[in-house]
Amino acid sequence: MTDSAPHSSGEDPLTAAEHRRMRRLRHTLRISALVFLVIGLACAALSLPTGISELQRAQSQSAWIPVEGTVVRFEPQPERFPLRSAPITVERPVIEYRVNEVTRYYVHPRATDLDYPLGAPVLLRYDRADPALVTYDRGQTTYLAPLLLGTMPLLFGLILGAVMWIRSGDQRFLRLATRPGD
Repeated sequence: MTDSAPHSSGEDPLTAAEHRRMRRLRHTLRISALVFLVIGLACAALSLPTGISELQRAQSQSAWIPVEGTVVRFEPQPERFPLRSAPITVERPVIEYRVNEVTRYYVHPRATDLDYPLGAPVLLRYDRADPALVTYDRGQTTYLAPLLLGTMPLLFGLILGAVMWIRSGDQRFLRLATRPGD
């Protein structure tokens, strides 16, 4: 049975203009579905590698020993930023910590990650085999955010894209969208 023939449910046959509107709507829905899928894949491609590498780093350093340090001063160092030709001098926190009765210092490699005042406690982790290998304990936030930023748009794109694609093949939906008063 074609769309132009009367249906057993008593629906009126579609006019040529309604057929064109249904065809345009089908194409629009399919293109939109593909766009959502591409956006989701792009977000995943940009975010997931960072999240996975941060997760691997966190897992490898989870066996490191936690130690509390204290911000003792700030050290001015040049830092390069995107879209800037010259480096900018930033104040990086210097964190003092003690391991085996030896006082050590850790200068954070980027100033933008830590916003601690002088004297603030900072949780660090050091390698038992080499206490000079130290990093600050960033917890789950370093890998959860990129993983979520990659997976949420991907899931949204897949689900919304699938719904739109399925709807684009549903003749009843297209008929209702083309003839909203019926």
